[in-house]
Amino acid sequence: MPSISELTIPSKRNVKGLTATIAELKSGELVRAVFSTPRYGVVSIEGRAHFSKTTNSFMIAGRALDANLKPDKSLQLLEVIDPQAALADDGVAALSDEEVAALPSGDPADVVPTLQHGDVIAARYFELAYGAFTVMGACVAAPGASLMLGTWFVSRDGVPASRLNHVDVVARAADGELRIPAAISSWGDESGSDEL
Repeated sequence: MPSISELTIPSKRNVKGLTATIAELKSGELVRAVFSTPRYGVVSIEGRAHFSKTTNSFMIAGRALDANLKPDKSLQLLEVIDPQAALADDGVAALSDEEVAALPSGDPADVVPTLQHGDVIAARYFELAYGAFTVMGACVAAPGASLMLGTWFVSRDGVPASRLNHVDVVARAADGELRIPAAISSWGDESGSDEL
């Protein structure tokens, strides 16, 4: 079970460390990247990093990690993950077994209708261009009875996103362990609306 502690970011961003990690990164490596933006809050993405010749940068789940080997301004943490260790360790939850059992997990058709703005979830997506990846963070309410997780839809017009395969609720909004961004009242430049 993923843990909300994975969304803890340093008080000061280590730009030198991020730059060094990006410089050594190889296309196809499994990574965990943590981003922080005012619109979506703190979001962790775990998946394969790919070098894009189009943007001349490394990408994860359609999100740039860098620009000309300089870390993206929203990138807070970046680590290369050993694939064998990732399979063996599914995270340590800070909750009791009873609390974990009470949180919904599984098929998006069952879990998404229970979600609300501020619920912290780990959502597994599959997109042909990016492969499988997991996004964790707080759900952010968006126009049209939609929920966002970073730049990815969890639901649009109340319907689970088509690329969403699995959802684990990590914490409910009322738990107050994470700063939750305000609901999105209208789309701006960073909508992610093409990512349903």
